[in-house]
Amino acid sequence: RDILHVYNMGGVPSSLVNQLTSRLKVIYPNTVFSGDMAFVDSAYIKNDKKGNDRYWWSKLRPHMIKATDTKRGVSLVVINAEVCNWGHKNKGSHANLGISNLGGHVSFVSYQRLKKNRRDNVNDMLKIAIHELGHSVGRLVVEREDLRHHCPNQNCLMKDAKNGYPYDDVETFCQSCERVMKGRGFKTDMMEF
Repeated sequence: RDILHVYNMGGVPSSLVNQLTSRLKVIYPNTVFSGDMAFVDSAYIKNDKKGNDRYWWSKLRPHMIKATDTKRGVSLVVINAEVCNWGHKNKGSHANLGISNLGGHVSFVSYQRLKKNRRDNVNDMLKIAIHELGHSVGRLVVEREDLRHHCPNQNCLMKDAKNGYPYDDVETFCQSCERVMKGRGFKTDMMEF
């Protein structure tokens, strides 16, 4: 099984990152905290089209791949900033709770975005982390051809966030997603929120 490396970028409270790492280790035993990372200045956009200061995923991703230990596993970066990507049909940027390169090696969770949504606790962070790891470690889009990036089951942690936080009443995967995650080494029966 791949090692899951957890990183803290930009000074997320270490107690939260430590709790997240411990909780992930229960669900995915090959989880380790691999250190702190500095912000990437070249990825910073001051006052984007919507008047926000954010970091661009397309510029952060190559840095994260280079700076993290992706040769020995996958990386989850908890970042103390808003990270954005282009919206559909180039309507501008939108901040994300998290992003993964599908089937790839790097994912992130935005502590800052969770905080803006009054979701700065380890349970909410864990749900976003598990969702993003479903894309990267679980490769759910690759394994399930019926998915188009997210699960259509509204009771599954892999459902689309749709620019919000829709996981209040969601604590599991659907049967299909759970089967894939178990096959990747996740102890889904150990998930507690």
